[in-house]
Amino acid sequence: MIEEDIMSHTMSKTNTNEKNACDSLIQNKKLCLVLDLDNTLIHTTLDPVAVDRFLSHNPGSSSNFDNNTNVIDVEGDLILVRTRPYVHYLLHSLSKRYEFSIFTMGTRAYAKAITSLLEAKQKHFYPTETPEIPLFKHVATREDFPDSHTKTLEPYHNLMRRMVVVVDDRRDVWRNELSNLIQVRPYEHFHYSYSEVNSLDCSCSCCPDSSYNSDVKCCGAVVNDDNDDALLSLEETLDSIHRRFYDPFEKTDNDIRKLLKKRVLEGVHLVFSGLISRSSDPSTSFLWRIAEEHGAECYDEVGPHITHVVAANDKTSKVKRAQEMFSVNIVNRLWLEDSVESLLRKDENDYCLNSSANRASNFCEDSSPCVLNICSFYELEKDIWSKKRRRLNDDSEMDHIYFIHHQEVA
Repeated sequence: MIEEDIMSHTMSKTNTNEKNACDSLIQNKKLCLVLDLDNTLIHTTLDPVAVDRFLSHNPGSSSNFDNNTNVIDVEGDLILVRTRPYVHYLLHSLSKRYEFSIFTMGTRAYAKAITSLLEAKQKHFYPTETPEIPLFKHVATREDFPDSHTKTLEPYHNLMRRMVVVVDDRRDVWRNELSNLIQVRPYEHFHYSYSEVNSLDCSCSCCPDSSYNSDVKCCGAVVNDDNDDALLSLEETLDSIHRRFYDPFEKTDNDIRKLLKKRVLEGVHLVFSGLISRSSDPSTSFLWRIAEEHGAECYDEVGPHITHVVAANDKTSKVKRAQEMFSVNIVNRLWLEDSVESLLRKDENDYCLNSSANRASNFCEDSSPCVLNICSFYELEKDIWSKKRRRLNDDSEMDHIYFIHHQEVA
């Protein structure tokens, strides 16, 4: 009985604290923004050759915040950190509308070093912002999550979840809380030699079991660099979400999750053709689930109620039936993927079956989470490069590992 009273008191206190936090956010017209680090805001490498080359060409780089690339020390390991283009603009632009938190699968020491760097650079670029207020209200690391493969919003409990937006490049680590997630394209900057790393066991977020599928082999060539403008698009999306959440005419039920997902494909009735295996229940497939998560209603067959057919090609019987109906939008799968990624329904005219045909798909079907408890490039490479140092005995072999550093983007 005493234990029950203690638990009841604890829960009551927790609920009171949550309500006070929610009331404070509403009073200040703010929302909570949970950000991932690796491949979302930054890209890092522990490559000793890359670190040495960078330091030789950029003495004093640790304190030179005008560079997008810096060197940090994490428990004796030197790490190159590349901040994604427009990171600091994003944080500055949204600071009046969101409280920022970091949720990362990296260690606490790693997260502390990265967030300290980001805060120092933020003050450098925007010195008029209040210096005594921490940039990130919460920093959650792998030590804070009960499951080493899954992130959770547990610190926000139930009331706060309604006001939380999560931004991450991976879906698989948010399996239980996808309704809060905006998935962004992964950011990669540093180059590695595929032949050098491929022989080692790898479980990083650039591997094929991550939520995105690119043409890059495991730890292979870079796909994104300074032309990456994902955070500019994200800023527009988050601005729109905040504006709509506090719009008195929007029916959000004070729950950001309904606003995030269900409005994207609301009113869409679609059929998939040539994209889902016939050997299993189509409603369990990745594409079917991602469409329903964002407000679409999915069906097995084409009928008078269908508004869209998402197809692999124009040779299928479903496409031919839809063509006879005239009013049905027939699009490729990139229409669905781009609408989901941007949280904005895209113009179907830009996604006819023959358009964007050469562009790779952004998404791949969900797969099992990483086998190893290594989810940041830092810890993965700490093991990789310790093995590699024993093998690199001459310059010719070291030349297989290369690094390209771009100057700061104006």
